[in-house]
Amino acid sequence: MQHIQAAGHLFLQQTVKVLTDEFVVDESIFEAREQEIIRRYFAGTRLITIPAGRKNLEIIVRWFAHLFEVGVCYQETEVNAIIRRHYHDYAFFKKDLVGRGYLRRDHDIFWRVIPS
Repeated sequence: MQHIQAAGHLFLQQTVKVLTDEFVVDESIFEAREQEIIRRYFAGTRLITIPAGRKNLEIIVRWFAHLFEVGVCYQETEVNAIIRRHYHDYAFFKKDLVGRGYLRRDHDIFWRVIPS
């Protein structure tokens, strides 16, 4: 384990658990309606298509946010690789995760936060 300083915060870098090369999201944290939307756009843990609707896209972005643990720092290459396991256009979701306040960024270091 390694300590990382980012934006005035000290984090303990941890290892993310991986099962068969895919990160696991506990979908029970989503409401039943949201779970249906997730199943509609995913084949297993792979996103098939990006929803056109704003509300459905928010659910999908939250799903991606849960790939990252709060308080853990990630190198940009790690963020890209984690997202790419579930959708080919990692830049789209990386930008959206930061823009919606799920991830914060300081240079090449990212960390998960709970949006207010």
